[in-house]
Amino acid sequence: MIGIPKLRFRHPIGERIEVLGLAQYTWAAIFGALYLAYRGLWGGFFLVFFVLQPVWAAVCFPLFHAAPMLWPLWLIVYLLGMSAIVTGLVRRSYLRRGWRRLET
Repeated sequence: MIGIPKLRFRHPIGERIEVLGLAQYTWAAIFGALYLAYRGLWGGFFLVFFVLQPVWAAVCFPLFHAAPMLWPLWLIVYLLGMSAIVTGLVRRSYLRRGWRRLET
């Protein structure tokens, strides 16, 4: 594993458990705001889609424009950043809604 923590959350009333692991970080990196919509976090969807994603792209785009040979680096930085932002929003939303974090 490359150092991505596997987080588990338990629903406050039922026995439902949600896991945030490597697969979820990958889906968040690829789909960004759409991953939040899939999880039902519509406030986070609008925040990421209309504010954070354009700002993050504006930060990363000069890397590509200044040196097109660094395009793979730009893409990696963009995807890692988007993954961290989106999964952070999901993690915080679970905790705010009363879900308990389980120790792995």
